[in-house]
Amino acid sequence: MEFQTLINDVKGKAQTYAGQAQSAAQTSVDTVKKANDVVVKHFKTLAETETTAAKDLYAEAVKSFDKARKDGVKTVAAAPVGYLPKDRAVTAFDDTVKIVVKTRDELSKVFNAGFEGVQIDLGIKKAPVKKAVKRTTKRATTASKTTAKKANTTAKKATTAAKKATA
Repeated sequence: MEFQTLINDVKGKAQTYAGQAQSAAQTSVDTVKKANDVVVKHFKTLAETETTAAKDLYAEAVKSFDKARKDGVKTVAAAPVGYLPKDRAVTAFDDTVKIVVKTRDELSKVFNAGFEGVQIDLGIKKAPVKKAVKRTTKRATTASKTTAKKANTTAKKATTAAKKATA
């Protein structure tokens, strides 16, 4: 008999652990999907930003080249930095850094939430208890007042009818 009880306990625990593992796997898959969405969204933004920056840099480079050709070799040799499109290059770099940092922050949030979800699924960590929020809307308050008035009116009518019946 003890051997059978032991087998049943092991089966029960194995089913529990299998369910937890399945929940954890599903949470992991959902987390990876969310992370993929974040990366794709920000990659598209980065590609658009870099394409615009490349077009702008090319246009500025052509203007600088034309200006350098017009000014001559001696003038360009005296101040070559003046012919570089450095402002747009710095702006493009700053835009890229902002997008990458934003992507990193969002991915960090997604992975932290996913890791916490896996811990909850595996029973390592307890799920946070959500506090019940009391919400009353004007419509609900008005409806309850109307119901209360109808109940009072019905009670008064019943009391009046009872008095008439006894009199």
